[in-house]
Amino acid sequence: AGERAGRQQSGEGDDAGEGRGGETDEDDARSEASAGDAGDAGGARISELSDAERAAVEDFAAAEGLPTPWFDVTAATQFMVEGSRLVLGAKVRKAGMMGFCDPCPGEGKQLRVRYAYKGAEAVAVFGDDEAVVLPPGASSPDGSKRP
Repeated sequence: AGERAGRQQSGEGDDAGEGRGGETDEDDARSEASAGDAGDAGGARISELSDAERAAVEDFAAAEGLPTPWFDVTAATQFMVEGSRLVLGAKVRKAGMMGFCDPCPGEGKQLRVRYAYKGAEAVAVFGDDEAVVLPPGASSPDGSKRP
C-alpha cells in the first residue's frame, strides 16, 4: 500500500500540482498487484494513485473544457517490472507500446511513474525518447547507470 502509478500523459505544464500533467489513480486497495519479484520487501513496485487525485484532475480538465490529458498505463507498466527494476530503452517509443496509447495526438508525451523502493516513495518523469531506468542507479539497457 502507499505505492503509486505509471501514467502516460501529454507533455503540457502541470498547472494543478500533481493534477493536470496527467498523474492520477485509483485507491490503494487496487494497487497491490505486482509483477516478477517486485512485491518483495524492498523491491520496486508500481501502483495507482488515489480516487481523490483522479477526481482533481478530471474536475480541472472539465472546468477548462479539456479532455483528460492522460491514459492509465499502470498495469502495462507493472507488467514490465522485472527483478524489481523497470528498464526501457530510449529507442522504445512508449506511446506505441502494448497497453499504452496516444492520449493527445500531436503533443509531446511523458511517462510519469510513481513508485516505492526500499520503503521510500518517488515520482520519475521520462520523455517518450528517454530511457526508463528505475530505481535510479540500476543499469540501463546500454549498460550505463542512470544518475
